[in-house]
Amino acid sequence: MPSWRQEPNLKLAVADRQLRQDLGGLDVPFDLVMEEGAPADVILRTAGDRGADLIVTGVARHEPFGRLIFGSTVDQLIRNARVPVLVVKSRAREPYRDIVVATDFSPESAKAVRMAMALFPHAGITLLHCYEPRLHPMANAADAADMALSFAENGYKEFVEGNSEAAADFARLPIFIERGSMDSVLQAYAADKPLDLVVFGSQGKNALVRTLVGSTAEASMVTAPTDVLVVTSASRIS
Repeated sequence: MPSWRQEPNLKLAVADRQLRQDLGGLDVPFDLVMEEGAPADVILRTAGDRGADLIVTGVARHEPFGRLIFGSTVDQLIRNARVPVLVVKSRAREPYRDIVVATDFSPESAKAVRMAMALFPHAGITLLHCYEPRLHPMANAADAADMALSFAENGYKEFVEGNSEAAADFARLPIFIERGSMDSVLQAYAADKPLDLVVFGSQGKNALVRTLVGSTAEASMVTAPTDVLVVTSASRIS
């Protein structure tokens, strides 16, 4: 073995010390696991073996521009995890207080709402739905916009009524139904209102969330101005 390589036990000791420094003196119990293999595979296997309820990961930073990118490991975790995945973009300073759940009124987004309420019972949760009018040869632009808004409002009503067990909880959450792509609306929302976390629902191994009108959910997750929680269809809500 080359002289510059550290023994496994020494690597563990160094990593353990670094983690304790990162925790800033907080008394948080943890187990440190170091294994060879593809990162996503090791993380998913470890989460399964430990019965984890949540996977927390960071993102890569494109240094010349400071641009955050998810990278293949995070992409694989989101697509294959059986528990929610929290993607942290910056060091946490305090508990999440203001949360937005991006919803397309699908069963996956309903689960995302319920998970957010379960994980963060003391936070303020707001629903956000985005739409873009689809031009029709028999309608002008104004009529198309009115029809798209009416369709979205009906979708919200069905969304609440279709989740009988949580209907009352869903109905009390504020909702914004906004015209535009999810990523652009999120940026505008964050510029005007406090926002700590954005929550998305995912179909797991299928396409990553349904396409939100005007923007894929993947793009919205990457460009979201805050941390992102992805709730997979296999996630369990305690």
